[in-house]
Amino acid sequence: MTMPSTRRLMDRDVALLFLTRAVRMFGYGFLSVVFVLYLTALGLSAFEVGLLLALTLLGDAAVSLWLTTHADRIGRRRVLVAGAVLMLAAGLVFVATPVYAVLVIAATIGVISPSGNEVGPFLAVEQASLSQIVGPSGGPASSRATSLSGPSRPRPAPSRAAGWHNWPSGPAPRPPTRTAW
Repeated sequence: MTMPSTRRLMDRDVALLFLTRAVRMFGYGFLSVVFVLYLTALGLSAFEVGLLLALTLLGDAAVSLWLTTHADRIGRRRVLVAGAVLMLAAGLVFVATPVYAVLVIAATIGVISPSGNEVGPFLAVEQASLSQIVGPSGGPASSRATSLSGPSRPRPAPSRAAGWHNWPSGPAPRPPTRTAW
């Protein structure tokens, strides 16, 4: 393989990593706004929604731990594809059925993020892949670019879209005390 074609493949792989991350982070941000609303529209109680969200995060941690610790053995690309397939399957299950037990299984196994944060095997595997692709010379710049393509912490934009930006921050104001006349 000649040097220009190697460089072209490297650029294509880096661009693909950034594109998939940006699309995924947009989906996570959108999901964080509508997920609980969707679950309550299905008729789930507050307890059921809370349990489902807790199991979602627990399942994401377990799936992520297993996939990231086996990524080099399985193959990083396969792990990224497997995570995307799990995410897609969970989304299709949520659209297809309102059955709570099925939703719990899909949320636990599927790699979805009700919090808007990066979950699943994606971030660790992408960073390892990116550092391998760009080599030692592009490491710090590529890490900064990964942070720019999809923030690893939630931004205020999804909450603003939901109208939550008017909620006061900090402790609630205390009610006035009665004074004796």
